[in-house]
Amino acid sequence: MQPQVGDELKSLKEFEQYIVKRKIPKLKIEADGRLRVPDFMGADMRACTEAMQGKLKLKHNGNGIAYQQSPPPNTLVPEDEIVEIWFK
Repeated sequence: MQPQVGDELKSLKEFEQYIVKRKIPKLKIEADGRLRVPDFMGADMRACTEAMQGKLKLKHNGNGIAYQQSPPPNTLVPEDEIVEIWFK
């Protein structure tokens, strides 16, 4: 069940699960075959890895929720490009 405004979350884990469920990055493939890098901010490592669909390579730093990435969202890249994501 989704928390409502004003509800108290019992733990950080419950909060993270709620946030992660809402943040699912989408990989877009352009007509020329290049990939549009998703906005990974706010997603966990599993969601980021799944969003890459084996078409991008993940270089990760830390654990938890993504707060920084390179290249930035909406950058067009070739398949197998490395995307570096920082988690905390």
